[in-house]
Amino acid sequence: MEIPARLETDRLLIRPFKLEDFEGFFGFLTSQKATENLFISPEERSREGVKAFFEEIIMSYHSPNPIFALAVTEKTTGRYVGAMGLTALKDGVSAEAIFIFLPDYWGQGFASEAGAEMVSYALDYLMLEKVALFVADENTQGARLAEKLGMEFEEKVEHREYPEPVNRYARYRK
Repeated sequence: MEIPARLETDRLLIRPFKLEDFEGFFGFLTSQKATENLFISPEERSREGVKAFFEEIIMSYHSPNPIFALAVTEKTTGRYVGAMGLTALKDGVSAEAIFIFLPDYWGQGFASEAGAEMVSYALDYLMLEKVALFVADENTQGARLAEKLGMEFEEKVEHREYPEPVNRYARYRK
């Protein structure tokens, strides 16, 4: 999937990670609250583990198969508020959307604002057939986000990142 040079909304700039984003990236990957619905090992949460993953993302941008992970910053202040990305699904025409925002920025509409821009990019520019969001039952914020992004509940499914089946929401290209 082609990584955009930048996507913009009224309040946000969505772009590939830069080296100066490391502290913000480290902050959310080590925040138990920000990552409560992700399964991250203690090694992956260590400074060394996060640094290795961060460097892998940046290096991948110049490869044939980049990791589709983007920094989300406030336009006016440049402050790092979170990250989002897409992961190709096995069918080759769909992707999973991933959103992780710092808890200080929850409840301000940033995830839905950035998510709408990314879903539009995936469906309209990348021409994917479907964008899906996998949401655990207890993640009520994730379910609300899916609905705000125009996604509909499809079914409960097994997912590699979760020990129990999760809810799959999806939006299709028109």
